[in-house]
This record gives sequence, structure tokens and C-alpha cells, in this order.
Amino acid sequence: MRPFIAFIFCACLALSVDARAEDMHAEKAAIQAQAVAFSHAYVAGDTDTLMAIYAPDASIVPTNRPILRGTDNIRAYWAPHDGAKWHPVDHKTTTTELTIHGDVATDIGYFEGVSADMEGNTRAFRGAYLITWRKIDGVWRMQHDMWNSLKVPDGD
Repeated sequence: MRPFIAFIFCACLALSVDARAEDMHAEKAAIQAQAVAFSHAYVAGDTDTLMAIYAPDASIVPTNRPILRGTDNIRAYWAPHDGAKWHPVDHKTTTTELTIHGDVATDIGYFEGVSADMEGNTRAFRGAYLITWRKIDGVWRMQHDMWNSLKVPDGD
């Protein structure tokens, strides 16, 4: 009887571990989907979608700028500005590490993209980022968004 109980215990434990791994995979996929949605909204100049990805009490830490907190400040930062010479035409992120602990996740990686001006000139940009995600009402939202710029080598 004891070997049977041990077998049942091990089988239940293995099923539990498999279920948790599937749940973790689904959570990571949901965060990655939000990151892709962010990139698309950024390129489209869709500030409403960007704001829906941020938590209501989010903070951003842009390169060489003070910390911006709250919806109004973050919206003003991302809103397309009349007369801006450059606008993004491509953007993507590449996660190098994504760790989830309950309803909080840490995402670190790189971003890259291309901006264009009205004459059709383009320039590449890239950098590193660190995002804290928080799950709010079943949806992963950016709580803290911090990035810096990296030099793009000549010829890229």
C-alpha cells in the first residue's frame, strides 16, 4: 500500500508542476503580447492604447529626464507633438529575462527601432529597458518603465 500512496503522491506532484509551468508560460505570453501592443501603439502614435498598457499609478524613467508619475504626465510624454521632426516607423523589444512572482513581473531586455523625418531620412535607435509589470484585474500593465539609449554603430 505504501508504494501505491507514494506513486499517487508523485503523480499528483508532477501534474501540479506541469500545470504551474503551463500557467507560467501563459503569463509570460500575456506580458509579451502587451509589449508587442506597446510597440505597435508607439509607432502608430496611439496614446490611448499606450495609456491602457500602463497601470493607473505608473511611473516612467526616460533617458536623461526626471521621473514622470501619473497618467497625465505619461500621456504628455508619449503624445505625438506637432512639428516634431522625427517619428517612429519601427519598434520592437527583445526580452532577455522575464521573472514572474505572483502578480508582479520583472522584464529586462533591449529595444530597437527606426525613426523617419518628413524628407524620408531614417535613423536607427536602440537601448536597454527594465519594466516592472503588475497584474491588475487579470491584465498585465506596466507599473515602472525605465530605459536608456545605446549608441547605434555606424552603418546600422
